[in-house]
Amino acid sequence: MADERIRREAEFHDRIYAGAGESRAAAVKYYPVFFECRAASVDKILEGAGGSRILEYGCGVQADAVRLAAAGAQVVGIDISAGAIEGTRASLPAAADLEFVKLATEPGSR
Repeated sequence: MADERIRREAEFHDRIYAGAGESRAAAVKYYPVFFECRAASVDKILEGAGGSRILEYGCGVQADAVRLAAAGAQVVGIDISAGAIEGTRASLPAAADLEFVKLATEPGSR
């Protein structure tokens, strides 16, 4: 049951992030409270990011991974959606210190 839910979640995010330029707007309507809460703390996190190692879960298109790397952090971004990771990679400056990992979603994988 959990494996099926994870597979559906990955497919949902792949569909959302497949649209060029409109993907973030499409996703925001599903997570308004999450984005509002995160926005309240992002500036504080960025202040101390330089020289830090940071793991960002949910590193999809226009997530904080790029901003954290620009602030001098070494960032590992993980996401359930390969499409979200590819979208973020496409927006990276050449010197960004980011690594991306797609979470395994196949049944039985960990």
